[in-house]
Amino acid sequence: MPSSAPAATSCRPLRAASRTLIVLALLLSLISPLRLAAQEPPDLDSIRDAEAVRGFSVMVDPAARQLQGSGWFRHEGGDTVELNLADGLRPRAAFDAAGNRLAVSRADDRGQWRISGLGEADWLRIDWRGELGGFRGAGRGGMGGRPLANEDGAYLPGSSRWFPGLDGQAGASLVDVRVREPYVAVVAGQLLEEHVGETDYRARFITEGAHRAPSLFVGPWEIQEKDHEGLQLRTYLEPEQRELGRQYMALSAQYIDEFSAAIGDYPFSGFAIVSAPIGVGLGYPGLTYVGRTVLPLPFFPVQSLAHEILHNWWGNGVLLAEGSGNWSEGLTTYMADHTMADRHRENGGREMRRDWLRDYAAIPEARDMALADFRSRDGDPSLIIGYSKSAYLFHMLRHKVGEEVFARGLRQFWQAHRFAHADWSDLISAFEHAAGQDLQPFFAQWLERTGAPSLDIGNVMASAGENGEYALLVGLRQSDPPFALNVPVEVLLENGERHRFQAHVDDLEQDIVLIVPGRPEKVTIDPDSDLFRRLSSSEAPPILRDLTLVEQPVVSIAAGGDEEVEAMSTRLARRLFRGQGRVENGEAALAGEKPFAVIGSTREVARLLQDLGLDSQPPGMAGRGTANVWTLRTAEGLAVLAISADNADAMRPLLRSLPRQVRQSWLVYSGGVAIGRGVWPAESEPLQRRISLDE
Repeated sequence: MPSSAPAATSCRPLRAASRTLIVLALLLSLISPLRLAAQEPPDLDSIRDAEAVRGFSVMVDPAARQLQGSGWFRHEGGDTVELNLADGLRPRAAFDAAGNRLAVSRADDRGQWRISGLGEADWLRIDWRGELGGFRGAGRGGMGGRPLANEDGAYLPGSSRWFPGLDGQAGASLVDVRVREPYVAVVAGQLLEEHVGETDYRARFITEGAHRAPSLFVGPWEIQEKDHEGLQLRTYLEPEQRELGRQYMALSAQYIDEFSAAIGDYPFSGFAIVSAPIGVGLGYPGLTYVGRTVLPLPFFPVQSLAHEILHNWWGNGVLLAEGSGNWSEGLTTYMADHTMADRHRENGGREMRRDWLRDYAAIPEARDMALADFRSRDGDPSLIIGYSKSAYLFHMLRHKVGEEVFARGLRQFWQAHRFAHADWSDLISAFEHAAGQDLQPFFAQWLERTGAPSLDIGNVMASAGENGEYALLVGLRQSDPPFALNVPVEVLLENGERHRFQAHVDDLEQDIVLIVPGRPEKVTIDPDSDLFRRLSSSEAPPILRDLTLVEQPVVSIAAGGDEEVEAMSTRLARRLFRGQGRVENGEAALAGEKPFAVIGSTREVARLLQDLGLDSQPPGMAGRGTANVWTLRTAEGLAVLAISADNADAMRPLLRSLPRQVRQSWLVYSGGVAIGRGVWPAESEPLQRRISLDE
């Protein structure tokens, strides 16, 4: 539907007047029962014609958090069947195709229900209704397994059991949905029909591709639409974000074309960008559900949007095999985020890889894991391994096999597993076939081993040869047990020329010899951070993640008796360290063997740091802003995080902002705005060496 269609006016956002009307409606519902009569389910013939295993109609009232549905579900046989529904929902009745009522009973207290007396019935009609959970406290880590709703909309992902799921039933779903004005609804799938009335919105969808359980979203949105060579591009956003919608549909078309050319045809009928009332970014077949406060942020169009669109190939087009490792997030991060970083920032890809290495350097050894064990994001260590280390694997693979082979392997993997499940072994086979070589050893060391190699330069010598050439010997050392590495080496000549080499290294200590066409001045190992490796402490300046990744970090509150500052500092510590911080005094923190944090008022934090023999504040930060955050190290190398604020009100904005700044070494806040941030420079570059001549 184009933006000029009636939906643009009927799907308005909830303003104060609308909210008042909703509250009034809820009050009236206490006097007269809520009439939430769902439409009749689609007829069986239309469900069969659509080759669907289920077809149902559902009506959702987000403000009242009520849902009612009725539908037909294919039954594979047997006199009884078990079905699942989320807490708060329950089946009201069940019938066979002849209209005979079936017995419904509770199978357990965890949402399992049993329908019995089915006889030879191959289709069941099930009516269900109930109350949805609330959005309060929900976020990326708190969406949980329950369908959610409030006056801002409804979030009903297929995994949340918002409709009756019969055991073992997989296939397409035909879904009719009805909501009342000011809401509209969208299902992750193909839009078949749509009607925008004066008081309600109705639409019919069918799920696509690998036929996952249907995911339904409701909100007070304006719909905009763009046709792109037969693909239906849509945005479901608040009216004030109308211009963003136009921009994002144009970008969506560009990204779809780009990834189609690299991989294969886009696998769905369209793509929709849907505004969420909370700060999340979630991908579904042909749809992304993104926090409305996230959508205007500068990283979304140049990075996140490409990431979510690419998931329509990796993750929703080729699905993860049950119980196997997750290759999808790393491949998507590499092909989308890393590519866009390189495109939009000078040296952006190199900077992103360096960020990934700093992140990995902050993981305590006890929290490291093998990439093969990664399934889904569950805290920062899994994010660093499953997204960043995995993306690095694909970066090193591309360098190993070359651009053309890498691209051919991706296309072959897509063609072989489109709308099927695949694991790491399937991906490896595709690249081996494209490369014509055994890649098992390469993948095994990066998938099955924890850790990463540490590199160091040993002896470096050069000697003059004939015709102005020089032989350069570089000794390399790595941690035990050694990795098999293709190590990039750059040699800077006295005349300013730079020459690049690849050296294969697989021993603990190994000398490599390079011939260069002039007098060498400097040698650098891995100049562009193309290898996944563990940075030395001198290469990895302290960042917030050095503290946030520590289990049970020691936290000292320095409030000087100010109860408001003490309370706010304690809240910030709990937020930043997810309730794991152990509050002790500063002397105990310094005597320990773990990194520690000091949080409190500007004066008291400075006093405590001085008492501990540490610098009270880095040069250039004193007197700036209303709150300061910085990292440092003790003489023994322990990372320290200091957070100081003029008062409790100055610290309050950090509750929301600071957990998103974990890659920074320092920040200066003025009010609620970070007016300065950055990463401390590395103390040294141990993989860089001036060359002495043996003449």
